[in-house]
Amino acid sequence: VQRVTLKIDNKERFTLEREGAGWKISLGGKAMGDGSEEAGKFLNRVTTVRGIHVESEDFSPGTCAQIPAKAVVTVHDITGRTEEARFAYGPKTDLTACSSLGTQKFRVHRDLLPFLDVSLRGLLAK
Repeated sequence: VQRVTLKIDNKERFTLEREGAGWKISLGGKAMGDGSEEAGKFLNRVTTVRGIHVESEDFSPGTCAQIPAKAVVTVHDITGRTEEARFAYGPKTDLTACSSLGTQKFRVHRDLLPFLDVSLRGLLAK
């Protein structure tokens, strides 16, 4: 992973970009500072999402791009490949997800929500 951007309600919350063994954090292209250990935890959790139930099979990447999403995580890897993971949820609804590289829509455990609701400030090194 070289760069990860989190958008909530279609608004960028932050971007993490690899710098050596650590992360630099930016917002709207403006450098905000170095990432803390929490930045690594965020990255690890959102890039290792596991489904707990398949909601829909034969779910095309094009279909995924069109579903309304509360949170969108865009991951760029070292080869230039980009994956967009879209998460739909509400206070009383299941957390579902799909990927621009996948073929299924699946339900995800709600323990992911604190990671999707993290603030930029919460990821900055002190």
